[in-house]
Amino acid sequence: MKLDRDINTDRKGKYAVVRLRNIKLGDEAHDLLERLKELGHLDWGAPGYPDEFFVIKLRDKYADAALEAYANAVLLDSQRESDEERSKSKYQYAIAVQKLLQRAGSLSEFCKEPD
Repeated sequence: MKLDRDINTDRKGKYAVVRLRNIKLGDEAHDLLERLKELGHLDWGAPGYPDEFFVIKLRDKYADAALEAYANAVLLDSQRESDEERSKSKYQYAIAVQKLLQRAGSLSEFCKEPD
C-alpha cells in the first residue's frame, strides 16, 4: 500500500478536489462534472452511497489529529496482519501517512479553520 502520489511519476494523487458550492445546475462547470461522471471519473460522495467521503485538507486546523489517528490505525492493523508482505506494506503506508503530519494542522503554513 502506498500513497498514489508516491507511485505516479507525475506525483498526482488518487483524487482531485472540486469546490462545488458555487456550481449551479446548467453551468458549464456542472456540465463538465456530469461528463466526468459519465466517463466514470467522478464520485459525488453523496451521503449513504458506497462512494461517500469526507475530505480533509492538510491545512485544516484539525487535520493533524485526524491523520495521526488514521496512521495509528494502519500501524495497528499492520501488526495484526499474519501475511508478512501485507504487514510490511501496511507499515510503510502508515509511515507515509505519518510524514504528512509534518505539514498538517498547525504545522501547515496555510493552516486555517475549516469552512
